[in-house]
Amino acid sequence: MRTTKVNTSPLEKLSFIAEYFDPQPQVTKKYLLRYYPESNDIEMKDINTGRKFLSRSKLSPSLSVKDFVIGGRVVIFSRDIELVDYGDNETRFFMQPSSETCIAFLLPRAVQNVENIISYCENRRLTLVNMKSFLVICNEDVSAVAGLLQTEPADVIKLCNKKNNDSKKEEDNYCICMEFRGEHAVHILSQIEYQDDEKSGVIVPSTCEQVDAFKVFFLEKKWNSIAKYKNINNEDDKNQEEYCCCVIKPHAIKSYLAGEIISNIKSRGFKITAMQAFIMDRNRATEFYEVYKGIKEYHEMIDEIISGPILAMEIACCSVDEFRAHVGPWDVEVAQKLHPTSIRAKFGKNTIQNAVHCTDLTQEAGNELSYFFDILSDE
Repeated sequence: MRTTKVNTSPLEKLSFIAEYFDPQPQVTKKYLLRYYPESNDIEMKDINTGRKFLSRSKLSPSLSVKDFVIGGRVVIFSRDIELVDYGDNETRFFMQPSSETCIAFLLPRAVQNVENIISYCENRRLTLVNMKSFLVICNEDVSAVAGLLQTEPADVIKLCNKKNNDSKKEEDNYCICMEFRGEHAVHILSQIEYQDDEKSGVIVPSTCEQVDAFKVFFLEKKWNSIAKYKNINNEDDKNQEEYCCCVIKPHAIKSYLAGEIISNIKSRGFKITAMQAFIMDRNRATEFYEVYKGIKEYHEMIDEIISGPILAMEIACCSVDEFRAHVGPWDVEVAQKLHPTSIRAKFGKNTIQNAVHCTDLTQEAGNELSYFFDILSDE
């Protein structure tokens, strides 16, 4: 007798409560969003009226089940849809384990190995969702950090401001706080403290209360910018370092490539002097990409950069042109043919998902760095 197997897995259909801000009537509307992972289809219904908002439709191949995270945003047909809750208990039960988050706090001696620590997490399918670099110098901050690290203020001063062996300046001894998301995130990150010596100096809070406390103090607090581009005083000094902006795009972070890209940058002798993750909304992305308005890929570029976390970096280099050459041409196919060792050739997918944005012109570097490390960082 032939039987038909019924698949009751939650993966058949995932349900979420979603919100969309409609700019015309200036109203936030609430929807029941259903996502079908196997076919990558979606449908939406207005919760208040019960009317169908979007019939079952195919999504962009760039979207997958891991993009549907509570508190996150998915771009659907150029609409920014915010996911605010699960739509049913089955979806909650299936999705919550992969939504676990944890914190890695890097002391100065571990910062030089940040790419290895990120790759350690990414190789275990943890996604980088937030990051901030900062100096711990004032007494108030020292006392607060001592409480979080459960140590004495004097120990914090030693840990957070003690110079690295290869560092000559106190400002080089900054700390980094990172947040990762994925199944068993707390357990995976807790193991990093027991790896080889290069991963020492990593502090991992082990309880939900500690994780929340680290998020609030290190990731939500406004810290003074450690970006160095403002310190350039003598424009006629040809031996002076230049600084440019490099941004790892959402698709690369979702593909667990952030650690590899940072490693690639440092392996060429470039120095990363400031790092911070951001989630941009459409208005901010439009401001940042204003100079590209008019090119045919403009709207796709906006959709990509707001589709998830980005990682902005200040890069110290001999010249902006030198670093841009290492990044490679905008078009990934051209990069692969003409500059196969460039960042975009190695990590890019296409013209829109080309791994990173970088400063095009020397005179634009200060504006781009200021946008991230002064304007967005203060919000």
